Amino acid sequence: MLSAGNQSVHDRLEGAEVGDREQAMTFASDGRYRAERRDAAGQTQARGIWKLAGGLLTVTVVICKGPHCKTFGTSYTAQVEVVGDRALTVDPTPRDVPFARGSYYCHHQGCEKRVGIQIAAHAAPSPAVRQVEECLIEQNVSRNTAVVWWAPRTDAVAERSSVVFCSREGEAAQKAAEAVVSDLAGMDWLGPLAPVAATADCLWDVQVTVGDAEVLPEPPPRPPR
Repeated sequence: MLSAGNQSVHDRLEGAEVGDREQAMTFASDGRYRAERRDAAGQTQARGIWKLAGGLLTVTVVICKGPHCKTFGTSYTAQVEVVGDRALTVDPTPRDVPFARGSYYCHHQGCEKRVGIQIAAHAAPSPAVRQVEECLIEQNVSRNTAVVWWAPRTDAVAERSSVVFCSREGEAAQKAAEAVVSDLAGMDWLGPLAPVAATADCLWDVQVTVGDAEVLPEPPPRPPR
């Protein structure tokens, strides 16, 4: 029997198509793997097998044809983790493979790479963290460019709120962090927010930390009847 965590990863991948308009990978239920890319350089097709052990995905490519076989023809492993209801993080080895490193949004047997926004907290009240999460999800509804999840509480004390971005995606991650700050502009109780680069390695693109001292403002009193 698969463990509960592995079952979640397995359910996300089995039968799923992962990709976008240019390229896609399919993890068939019978263990077959297919990857395709079509762009100005031509069409690339790779075939092989896949298996999962815990959260470790192993893809063995058997055959590849096309201009992108330097990457599509490479066998690889990837550590895959379900971090939210519809969110995956992927860390492949080697890194230059179709299942790129980063965050993915999964829904209806399909996954696509998106800007990953992780919400972290140490001792901040749950209603405050939840309001930040709901705000960012609502702001993303019309854009469909991000995936948002609430991380397990951290042991590190966080006195004030902050926004950091991962250098993995370079300028794109910085712009995503600036957009997050703009989306949270109406929440003055978070204090001033200015995105800075993360100093550690990361699979998310932007992390919003809700400070320990942040408290939701009291709702205005109801007018007398």
